Amino acid sequence: MWDGAATSGNPCSESYAGEAPFEALESRLLADWATSEVEHKNVEFVGFFDLHSYSQQILYPYSFSCNRMPPTMEDLEELGEGLAKAARAGVGNRYKVASACQGNVVLSESQEVSPLSRMEIGGGSALDWFYHDLHVRRAFQIKLPDKGSHGFLLPKHYIIPTGLQMFQAIQYFGKSLLSSMDSTSFRQPKHDEQMIVSHGADDM
Repeated sequence: MWDGAATSGNPCSESYAGEAPFEALESRLLADWATSEVEHKNVEFVGFFDLHSYSQQILYPYSFSCNRMPPTMEDLEELGEGLAKAARAGVGNRYKVASACQGNVVLSESQEVSPLSRMEIGGGSALDWFYHDLHVRRAFQIKLPDKGSHGFLLPKHYIIPTGLQMFQAIQYFGKSLLSSMDSTSFRQPKHDEQMIVSHGADDM
């Protein structure tokens, strides 16, 4: 679902989608490498974390539409909440867990929701591609601090605390993965199962 952005034709836009999927060299090399690992080396990716600035959110697929949800959404929500709690341990920041299609919505301490200018408008993302095409069942996009006060220009004294929060979250992920190795959670869908489940707006 590449390219759903109204600004995709403007190369100066922060949401420029390029002329074609994986046009950027970095994304093409990453996609080619990951695909080769799966198809030729029988590698099974167990997790994918896409770190972004900013807005303190832990997002799960899909980013291209809020009218479709992943077949493992309940598991993703549960794991996402665990990641958020782990990141917040100690004096960490509070992270909101949501579908990536709802990304860039800031939840203030007063619980008031205020929209930011969206930087990833429409279309799929690396998050969607790894989840849908490579069947990575634990795929997340993590929006780092803060909630707009500094935006992309986060002061350097936030670097270590932010790093510690992400370490705590990924450590939690590793522990949860080990504890679920003998369970059926996050099982790979069979080939005849639909990878995308459609739902109307009333179901969301």
